[in-house]
Amino acid sequence: MRDPAELLAAADDGDRTAWDELESRFGPRMWAVARACGLSPADAADAVQGTWLRLLQNLRSIRDPAAVGAGS
Repeated sequence: MRDPAELLAAADDGDRTAWDELESRFGPRMWAVARACGLSPADAADAVQGTWLRLLQNLRSIRDPAAVGAGS
């Protein structure tokens, strides 16, 4: 399993499999958080989609790529 920093770099280079791996690894957690916040299914979908979009827009500027997805 590749680490998040490697996946982000590969996704930034256009590697679709890296993006798919990011989505499969972190998508369920994103959905769980959105639903735990009490969002409706439609609002949760918007929140998750917006989060993926922000990640995509900022792939090159993430200060600590290895920390992406780290739980507290």
